[in-house]
Amino acid sequence: MSRGINAIQQDSELLDLEKGSLIPCYIGSAPYWQVDNPNWADIKGKAFVISSLSDAKAKIGFYKPSSGKWDKEFSLGEAVYAHFGDKNNAVGPIIVLVNAASISVAAEASSKNVAISNGVGLLEVSGKAALSTVAIAGKTKGVDYTAVYDANGKSIIITDIGNTLGSSATITYSEVTGLDTLIMTSATFDAIDYFEQTIGNIPAVFAAPGWEDELIDGAEGTTVCDKLKDLAADQINGHWYTQAYAQLNSSARTDVATEKATKGYDSPKLKICWPYVRKNGLVYSLVTIFIVAKMKVDISNDNTPYESASNEIIDIEGLCDSSGNIILQSEKAANSLNEIGVATCNFASGSWRTWGVCMSNYLESNKGNILPENLNDVAVQMRDYVCNDFQVANFEHIDKPIPTRKAKEIVDDYQVVLNSLVNSGALLFGSISFKAAENPISALANGEFVFNIAETSTPPGKSITGKVQYTPAGLDSYFNEEV
Repeated sequence: MSRGINAIQQDSELLDLEKGSLIPCYIGSAPYWQVDNPNWADIKGKAFVISSLSDAKAKIGFYKPSSGKWDKEFSLGEAVYAHFGDKNNAVGPIIVLVNAASISVAAEASSKNVAISNGVGLLEVSGKAALSTVAIAGKTKGVDYTAVYDANGKSIIITDIGNTLGSSATITYSEVTGLDTLIMTSATFDAIDYFEQTIGNIPAVFAAPGWEDELIDGAEGTTVCDKLKDLAADQINGHWYTQAYAQLNSSARTDVATEKATKGYDSPKLKICWPYVRKNGLVYSLVTIFIVAKMKVDISNDNTPYESASNEIIDIEGLCDSSGNIILQSEKAANSLNEIGVATCNFASGSWRTWGVCMSNYLESNKGNILPENLNDVAVQMRDYVCNDFQVANFEHIDKPIPTRKAKEIVDDYQVVLNSLVNSGALLFGSISFKAAENPISALANGEFVFNIAETSTPPGKSITGKVQYTPAGLDSYFNEEV
């Protein structure tokens, strides 16, 4: 039976072209064994809201590579660093969902002798020591010494706070193993329907940088990106609409179209990005950079997603493949990628910029057959936004009396919301109605009410052309006065 509140997306008619609050969720792995808690293994499969780099270190651990891209076992570190690594340009919060795969520790403890100088020693562990297992025989952690990971999550800093360690100390610890065979588990995604209960947030965007091509549970069939597509095509907990972002891995631009087609990336709810980007020796997924840009744009627009994150200046050094090899790209080439539904970057007016209002369904050669609500990212985002906002605004009416005046109030109240969106430029048109044709007596008697909402998103300006033509009119100025 029909139960609760919902919003249904309906297809419109094709356009005659001739006439013609918002938090991302990153899914991946983190070095949560770096959290100083003997129950650190319980972190797997859980979601956390992260608001700073220190917050991430305390909740899920953090690792930053010296160069190149983040490995899968540390993949969430990329998102954390992209959002919060620059304190003067941080943007958040973000949601991180930690892969539910189990992490093992070596059966035998490791042992190293560490030199202590000026009360401080450095235990080199490549980020792979379970922090809660670090011990010094005959000494008490928190009384005689402290042990914390360094800023990059690679080494453990031992501090002699009791002045009892002398010039050296033998440190024992348990090292995590099996990271090179880590897989994404289907159980990871079980947490998503409970986000409202567990973290109090519903994401606007899902992404899993570095994991898109990995098979769920390591078995043939469904990849992580397939799962992201399913999440975006469905509704979280039967209510909430969202989108997904994914990265293409081709090293050459000539292979992008084939990779996209082979993987079946053709959904209006999926934004596909290519290539990678580089900065300070590190390689980032363009997905992450695009999401950071989107979040900044949404925040500047009072968390209403009516503006595309395309043509936003980004702080990068250039483009590259996943190995860091430099890729050069002209605006013509960038536009050719947009024409096949791939978002990319463009260097213009002295800056690198995100480039592409397209979702993965877009094909320039087929644009006449694409429904208007699926023509660009703004149309998709605003349709999702209105659906989600309507449900939030009216959830309290479920299981309460809805007399005639209440039905009219629902219409009037939400029309005010739609009018506000139109007045701000977020929509070109918005209306809500309660029609007899959509509400037969039998449905009303059963407490089922249908409200029709029509919205027109404000299209982004994909191109602006100024037609400049020579005219001889100016030559008449020679004769306006006698010389």
